[in-house]
Amino acid sequence: MDPFLLVFACLALAAFTVLCIIAAMAIRNLTRQLDIVVSTTQRAAADLQTLRAEIAPVLTEATSLLTQLKATTANADAQLTSLGRSADAIAGIVGDVRALESRLLQRLGPPLEQAAGIVAGVTKGLTTFIQRLVR
Repeated sequence: MDPFLLVFACLALAAFTVLCIIAAMAIRNLTRQLDIVVSTTQRAAADLQTLRAEIAPVLTEATSLLTQLKATTANADAQLTSLGRSADAIAGIVGDVRALESRLLQRLGPPLEQAAGIVAGVTKGLTTFIQRLVR
């Protein structure tokens, strides 16, 4: 065999060995990464199971709370409707009272003003008369 070919074969074998060592290290590193991914996935699955177990009572409670809220809202809506009708009735009564007041003032206002003027005049006259008598 030719010595040149022998040296070349030894160098090729050494290069192939280095390549195999680098590939083995890369595969070892890849297995570590895969172990980390598997471990993380298992922990996430366990967390999801725990979350699923713990969220069921919360969802049940939320459903109950929403049902109560719906009932309360419906009750408040009914009461507001009733209150609106009451306010309309009171507004009608107030309008009637204003109309009655207006009619009373129209009918009784002038005679009362006239009577008040007469009483004021008589009072002033009596006061003046008594003052003149006393002086």
